[in-house]
Amino acid sequence: MIAEADRLAALAGEKYIRLTTYRKDGTEASTPVWVVSDDGRRLLVWTGAGTWKVRRIRRDPRVRVAA
Repeated sequence: MIAEADRLAALAGEKYIRLTTYRKDGTEASTPVWVVSDDGRRLLVWTGAGTWKVRRIRRDPRVRVAA
């Protein structure tokens, strides 16, 4: 099994990742987002405060990320 730190490091090396959030009805909504890591332990994503992905995350903080 791959350690969480190794998975994070692999994603931190990507320029873009797929951010999956969940709509009110539970269906997935995937969006490509630009990503960086400032310390190798967390991923940073920049997007507008009024975007649908932010609205969905505020309502339901569950997200999935993939390269």
